[in-house]
Amino acid sequence: MDRKERPARIAFPLALALLLGLAPALCLAQGRGGPPPGPPDPERMLDRMTEQLDLSDQQKQDLDAVFAAHRKAMRSTHEAMGAARETLDSRVHAETFDEAAIRKAAAVMAVLEADQAVGRAKLFQEIRGILTPEQFQKLEQIREERRERMGPGHRGEFPGPGPGSRRDSF
Repeated sequence: MDRKERPARIAFPLALALLLGLAPALCLAQGRGGPPPGPPDPERMLDRMTEQLDLSDQQKQDLDAVFAAHRKAMRSTHEAMGAARETLDSRVHAETFDEAAIRKAAAVMAVLEADQAVGRAKLFQEIRGILTPEQFQKLEQIREERRERMGPGHRGEFPGPGPGSRRDSF
């Protein structure tokens, strides 16, 4: 083999290996497809709760008021988390490594996640006060079944349109 053929014989396998090596990273970078999950939708939660828990008209009104009271805080926390997640991601993938910037962005995410968890807990306690003991037991059963379907690491969300949906979580 002469010197002119050698680079051509190496170039193709090298390019193929590079493409195959980058394919998983490119797929992950694109995400799961579709728009990112939005904030919880209280109207959908109330509709599903009405169907599955046989709510009275008074309970529907009470729950609607509770969801309305939490709507603004839920939405603003969700939006802040999205911005913080983008900041953290940009720090992690920055051209130069800056540990302090990564830690700061991660700390912001941690505070927002704590705020979100406390908000969900407050909302859930208010919901609990409106439901009868039987309805609450049924809600817990539904949440447990969802946890089993979703696997470890997922919150006990009220059943939504499909696995992984965060739109309608408490």
